Amino acid sequence: MLSEKWEDQYRRLHRSYERLKRAVDEYIDRDEEVHKEENSCDILYHFCADAYHLKDYIKNSTGQSQATMHAVELLFDVQKDPHASTALAICADIANGFKHLNLHRSRLSADPAKAAKVTKQEAGITFPKTFPAYFTYHFTIEADGVTYNELDIANQAIADWDAWLTGHGFSLPT
Repeated sequence: MLSEKWEDQYRRLHRSYERLKRAVDEYIDRDEEVHKEENSCDILYHFCADAYHLKDYIKNSTGQSQATMHAVELLFDVQKDPHASTALAICADIANGFKHLNLHRSRLSADPAKAAKVTKQEAGITFPKTFPAYFTYHFTIEADGVTYNELDIANQAIADWDAWLTGHGFSLPT
């Protein structure tokens, strides 16, 4: 694995975050590829997977204490820890749901039927438009009876990771 460390996965997460922002805003990037329907869905799924897998990179880094490994697991488990990140639990459910097609255990709810899932993808265009104009694809995420949009989840997931890392003595990579 190219001798990667958690910092590499953190940077990968931020690249996924930037791609997601570009995919949902037609004015940020004029790259037709990020605005294709199937690519925007891939970009959302990859962001969720990258947000979820940073946990594994931290847990598997050399020298992590048992307390740190336990704390990073709890960060994703809303059922066990009231301080857990709802946004990261949603990312975990989406990542595991698209990996396995069916999710049997939710990080968000004891009821797997209330697990986070992408329920709708809608095309839109902002006016006034510039040319060439691209559709953007926005996603509706349902989680435990609450509706979210993809960018709100992504913004909160990044903020929650940064707060957790700095709160546990990690220096944020640049």
